[in-house]
Amino acid sequence: MRVPGGERTPPASRTRRLSLFRLAPPPPLGHDSRLDRDFETPLPIPARTHLPERLLTIETELVIGNGVYNGVESALDLSRCGGPLLLRNWRPGDSLRLKGADRAEKIKTLFQEFRIPLWERRAWPVIADGRSIVWTRRFGVASEYAAEPGSSQVVLVRDVVESKAQSGASTGMKGSGASGHASLGRGAREGTEVL
Repeated sequence: MRVPGGERTPPASRTRRLSLFRLAPPPPLGHDSRLDRDFETPLPIPARTHLPERLLTIETELVIGNGVYNGVESALDLSRCGGPLLLRNWRPGDSLRLKGADRAEKIKTLFQEFRIPLWERRAWPVIADGRSIVWTRRFGVASEYAAEPGSSQVVLVRDVVESKAQSGASTGMKGSGASGHASLGRGAREGTEVL
């Protein structure tokens, strides 16, 4: 077959087709797809809850007093929570009403809007009060639970980001004895450090 300009092109049966498609970047080091997707653990306040297999550490600090709130984005009003709080992963159907929003938005939609990679979504931490989402990584406190200037019991939530290389060194194991285990506060479980 001849094309304009005098060049000969091979028949379609002898040409190789190269299909280009965009590959997603590989998951970060330390990502383990063999772990169960769902996790859930009680969240003591105040405490440092560490889940080493998930590369996840959440710190909570309780501030008590009149007018303790100073406009921090990750501050929630403990008196608005109906019961014990749970630290768990995001699950399909979870929704959150952000500050200033007129309605709740599904967390999946927020993932898409903020372009959160799939491997990060799998273990995305949320704090729940029963079935309601109180706090989530990066998006902050739900507006129904957000602390205000009149709040007397404010919980500050911090997501401590660490890599797999750091996770063994930064577990915050203080006062380890001959057995190599940290001395835990009264009523604390392994993986939780009482502040």
